[in-house]
Amino acid sequence: EKLGGRAEAFACHGKGLEIPAHDARGTTKSLAIQYAVGNPRGGCHSEPVWPAIWDFAQTDPGLKEFGLPWPPPSRFAETNVDRALGYKLLIEFGELAGVLGICRFALNAAEDRNLNPKKLSNLASAATGRDFSPLDLLKVSERAYNLKRCFNVREGVGRKDDKLPKRLMEPLATGPTKGQKVEDLDGMLDEFYQVMGWDQATGIPTKAKLEELGLSDVAETLWKS
Repeated sequence: EKLGGRAEAFACHGKGLEIPAHDARGTTKSLAIQYAVGNPRGGCHSEPVWPAIWDFAQTDPGLKEFGLPWPPPSRFAETNVDRALGYKLLIEFGELAGVLGICRFALNAAEDRNLNPKKLSNLASAATGRDFSPLDLLKVSERAYNLKRCFNVREGVGRKDDKLPKRLMEPLATGPTKGQKVEDLDGMLDEFYQVMGWDQATGIPTKAKLEELGLSDVAETLWKS
């Protein structure tokens, strides 16, 4: 593929996947993290999670007791508001849809109406005959999510690729969120890498984090030197 002249500035994508209609400037800054790094494929609003359920919809999908910051921060706030921590927990919850083979829309609701971690742990225990606590499942999904990142890292993806199109760095020209823009993506990435246990300079999951998740073989591959 070739882009000539100023065309690159108008190519709204994350890692080659076009940005959807849900604008990270006016919806929630968690989408900025998701479009830049949260989804292993690139600019996707719904996978691994629909993050606006937290600060835009002011809804707890059943994660408060596991550390989801509450009340949520302003959806326009970027750093120093526990956004990275909240987004990490949302990722681990959303990743369960893929881990368990269920529709992710069954997760996107308040805890009294969705398949929350407690319900999912009961279902997984009944289906497998093994006892799973909600924290067990969230750890499984954290492992799965980090493994996806490691696959990308092996293929050459790193912090240099965790970026947003120029358009999202420019203020919205009209509408009720006029003037909003992504101002400090680097700051949000720093905080996200920190809570994830990833190296801040490269965006690679640290050896310690991978060993914690039972991925020592993967750690040896990524951190050979």
